[in-house]
Amino acid sequence: EVRGALLQPVPWLLTLAFAAYALQFFAVVIWLPTFLQEQRDMPDALIALLSALVIAANVPGNLAGAALLHRHVNRGRLIAGVSLVMGLAGLGIFHPHAPDSLRYLCCLVLTGVGGVIPVAVLSSSVVLAANPQQIGTLQGLYVQGSNLGQFAGIPLIAGVVAASGQWQSALMVTAPAALSGIVLGLLVARSGK
Repeated sequence: EVRGALLQPVPWLLTLAFAAYALQFFAVVIWLPTFLQEQRDMPDALIALLSALVIAANVPGNLAGAALLHRHVNRGRLIAGVSLVMGLAGLGIFHPHAPDSLRYLCCLVLTGVGGVIPVAVLSSSVVLAANPQQIGTLQGLYVQGSNLGQFAGIPLIAGVVAASGQWQSALMVTAPAALSGIVLGLLVARSGK
C-alpha cells in the first residue's frame, strides 16, 4: 500500500508545493516579530498582537480553499494562483523602500491567501489514494513536505540575511519558492488528477 501510494508522481508534486508554501509562510512568521523588534523597536505586546493576526489570517484562506475545492476548482490551478499571489506579496514584504503599512498588508495577504494551499494539498489524499489504507501514507508524505520547507527554509533565509545584512535578501529564497509553487501547481493541473 505504501509503495503504491508513493509511486504516483502527483503526490510528490503536491509535497514539494507544500514545502514551498511552508518556506514562505514561516519566513514571514519568523521575520515579522524580529523585524518589528530590531528595526522598529515596538513594544512586545504590539509585536505579539501583529504577529498573531498574521498567523490568524491563514484561517480564512483555509476556509476559502475548502469552498473553492467544493466548487470543483482545479487544485493545481489553485496552488499555482496562490503561489503567484504569495510571491507578489513577498516582493512587497521584503522591498527595501516599502512603507511599513504596505509591508504588513502584504504579510496578511501572503498568509491569508496562502491558507488555500494546505487545504488543496491535504484534501488530495482522498482523491489520489487507491484505497483508504493509502490515505495515511499520502498525508504523512505531505506533512513531511511542510516540515522540509520549515526545516530547510528558515535557516537558509537566516543565513542569506545574515551574510548580506539586509532583510530584502530573503527574496533570494522566497521568490524561487513562489516560482516553484507556480510550476508545481501547473504540473498538478496538467496531470488531470
